[in-house]
Amino acid sequence: MRLLGWLFVTLLSIAGRSDWPTYGFTYENTRHVDLAQINRANVKGLQPVWRFALGPHERVESTPIVVSGTMYVTTGLGNNVIALDAKTGRQKWRYRPSLGFLSVCCGAINRGVAVGDARVFFGTLDGQLIALRADSGKPVWRVRVGDSTKGFSETMAPLFWNGTVFIGSSGSDNGIRGSVTAYRASDGTFLWRWYAVSPGWEGQFKNEVHGVSLHRDIAREKRDAPKYRKAWQHGGGATWITPALDPSSGTLYVATSNPAPVFDGSVRPGDNLYTDSIVALDARNGKMRWYYQQTPHDIWEYEPSSPPVLFDAMDRSGKRVSAVGETGKTRWFYILNRRDGSLIRLSESLGANNTNRYADPPNGKQNGPLPLRGSIGPIAFAPAPHLAVITGIDRPVPGRWQEFIAAVDVDTGKTRWQKMLTRPRTDFMGDRLLAGSLSAGDIIFVASVDGTLYALDGASGDVLWQYALGQTEKVDTTTNPLARWVHALHDWLQPAKRAVFHQDPASTDAANVDVNPIAYSVDGREFIAIGYDAEPDKAIGGATLCAFALAAR
Repeated sequence: MRLLGWLFVTLLSIAGRSDWPTYGFTYENTRHVDLAQINRANVKGLQPVWRFALGPHERVESTPIVVSGTMYVTTGLGNNVIALDAKTGRQKWRYRPSLGFLSVCCGAINRGVAVGDARVFFGTLDGQLIALRADSGKPVWRVRVGDSTKGFSETMAPLFWNGTVFIGSSGSDNGIRGSVTAYRASDGTFLWRWYAVSPGWEGQFKNEVHGVSLHRDIAREKRDAPKYRKAWQHGGGATWITPALDPSSGTLYVATSNPAPVFDGSVRPGDNLYTDSIVALDARNGKMRWYYQQTPHDIWEYEPSSPPVLFDAMDRSGKRVSAVGETGKTRWFYILNRRDGSLIRLSESLGANNTNRYADPPNGKQNGPLPLRGSIGPIAFAPAPHLAVITGIDRPVPGRWQEFIAAVDVDTGKTRWQKMLTRPRTDFMGDRLLAGSLSAGDIIFVASVDGTLYALDGASGDVLWQYALGQTEKVDTTTNPLARWVHALHDWLQPAKRAVFHQDPASTDAANVDVNPIAYSVDGREFIAIGYDAEPDKAIGGATLCAFALAAR
């Protein structure tokens, strides 16, 4: 029966189903939807059709999930789960968890939910995994995944498959031991756990990767290794990115993050396996099938930070094979053979030239990625042209920031086109991330950190349409009485800044966008949805979810 259910979901995905049923749209994390209504010719007609205020003091980094006309979205600090009518934005229910002690290493955020077997599954900042009834939001069960008093938290959108819920871990910078855990979806029974760091993590003491020197003092590391044999117990390797899954082989493809401590490699001699890696796990028992480590003994925080994506690609002999791709802060797109993890090819270097990316110490003076550089948001894979559409943060010169989007041919590794979307900035951008891309028919949708939603020509990258999100828009708060009261009070106190409907790509009242855009349809009408935060020094609007569509006929 479960096999038939998977086959039904897969056939609907291939046919261009109307839902957005999981974090990456499909188990393969392709983020590609075949649209029938919205295209390059009419995309300029997109307009906001509903907005929902998630909360006046909230942040949103949640990828909305849409199942059978209901949209499920989470908030950051409060870890609320909200169910909306995906057609109108009307709230159906809201669940507010009771959170305990928090020790969040990298932002009070939540990336979304998983939906399956008429339940909604989500993780919390205090390390819980909770199951709710999808129709009412009533809790069904909850389990403790990790100890928040020791730096553990949950920010990952879980993955549901075959009656199982998979959840990762956050907190590498706090020195947790990264892991992936599987639970039975019906009752929360623990099934298995795989740890990213374990005894023997020293590995082979590699001093280069794909021909590039890591400039390690291998002799010193080997001398110091006995003194730090237990470093793995707090070795990091968190798994805060939703994995890809190949249902035909029952394989999870997991990205692990940086080792701990982050920049001090002297107290963790060796390669620090299996941090900074793509790891293939048997989804039924958690056994590791293979791994590929991108940066052994990482002292730059060059972690994989974008979800793995599954697709077919030409290998070096010209044969088309099943592949998995992943990018992160090294600015390379890694394309591996899905069967054994062998490297098929690296892409061209994305963004600025980084010839010394492994040579310089992590002192903030180099032009390389470092934290918050490189690719962070999810990739979209456009199947017809075989392009991986990658977003990233660039620093062409020290102290100057800009965002880019690039389309990489997975069969050659060559960049087909690359665009800079924002003017350079001189601020550090705090802990903001860059949203991923959406491949929708022949259009690429992407949002920049400064609050602009773009529609790009998938073949050339040319801008077809853009819309400035932000607190200058009139936000529909009718479904949220508290937000409606707060906004009314704000307007009364500051009438000169009263919110009005506004569409101005050059607006200085920018929003902050960390949400990956999605596409779905309800009753034959297609929607593009995205969330954003108001700048805290400009307004009290908090987090907002907005849906766009063409004018109704």
